Amino acid sequence: FVEENAQISFNMVHDYNTEYMIYPRSASKVDKNGIFISSYICLNEVKSVQMAPTAYLVGENAIARFSSVLLSSNPNTILDIGSTAIIEAKNCRTEMLARALTKNGIIINRGKIVSHVPNTFGHIECQGLVLGGNGYIRSIPEIEAGPDAELSHEASVGKIDQEKIDYLMCRGINKDNAVSTIVRGFLDISIKGIPQSLQDEISDIMEQASHGL
Repeated sequence: FVEENAQISFNMVHDYNTEYMIYPRSASKVDKNGIFISSYICLNEVKSVQMAPTAYLVGENAIARFSSVLLSSNPNTILDIGSTAIIEAKNCRTEMLARALTKNGIIINRGKIVSHVPNTFGHIECQGLVLGGNGYIRSIPEIEAGPDAELSHEASVGKIDQEKIDYLMCRGINKDNAVSTIVRGFLDISIKGIPQSLQDEISDIMEQASHGL
């Protein structure tokens, strides 16, 4: 429970082995002027993860932000990751941002926002890269908006643009390093509201993970 004028950041970084099946469950209630920030990073190898944290924005001016970075190069991996925001008060905002990258595994990204309250705002964004193999990415955004609620979503899934690879190779970078550079840039998202020291640590983890794809 995020009380009036309070802020909570909930961050998970997971790196399991291929035998683990993970089912985290969480929900939050955010009161007036409260801020709830949830970030999740999954780095390969896990057998399956299924999670969809929910935030209830019950006080005016409440904010909920969800960020996820999902990597999979194991053909036996299934990541089913989502988030839900239920807006119940005026002037509330929510944002859901996901980056998904697969080489062999299956990634399903879900986002849901519900608001029937005036002057409320929400946005869902999912971007995915498929680096060959037999993996795929499925994006499932869902918005339910009443009068005067402004909700939106966008999603893009595809492969790395060959022109970007060619551009870097023309500058003396070999193909493997060019792909790695593009992947690092794709995964380099700034998570709002967390300390810079944690952001730096997350960036280091993503740097190491990008070399394994």
